[in-house]
Amino acid sequence: IKNMESFLQRSELAKIIKESGVKVEKYLEEEIVKNSDPVSISRFLEIIPNVSDSPDQLYEMLITHEHKKIQEDALENLLKLDKQKAVAICDNVLQKATEEKILVPIILALKKLNSVEATLAVEALIQILRNSESFKVKRACCGALGSIGDNRALPILAQLANEKKIMSSKEEEELKIFATQALKYFR
Repeated sequence: IKNMESFLQRSELAKIIKESGVKVEKYLEEEIVKNSDPVSISRFLEIIPNVSDSPDQLYEMLITHEHKKIQEDALENLLKLDKQKAVAICDNVLQKATEEKILVPIILALKKLNSVEATLAVEALIQILRNSESFKVKRACCGALGSIGDNRALPILAQLANEKKIMSSKEEEELKIFATQALKYFR
């Protein structure tokens, strides 16, 4: 599977193996764990939605893997399984995680979803925007909240956009711009 160049070939082979009664999920899990090459891991992750209903391996890669691309691939493939379940998982992670390397990819993925699918995560995004010390996390939250367009985000975005400080840092000024841009989605 990992040596096949085409997603279609990998996916078809995995389906054939699964139909033969072999536990493909277990094989994929073992291969992902013992592999360190991001391209190979991504190839395994992308076929999981075609052979498994369980998001466990994708969830594990999302919250534990050091490589940003692997996190993004895991989330993308998690969303292929069941968007509502994936958003619920993301919401759960957002409520517990504090690390920028975990939060930013999840927030950026939520930004790509349509507003109906992502509304479950709005409260968590608002809390992160209020409490995070990370500029990158706050910037990602502004973008996601603007894209989702849920009215619950209006007060915090308006507050950030209109904040007046005598001495603002460059990051604070940029955050005001991001909040103002996010508010444009609501008009």
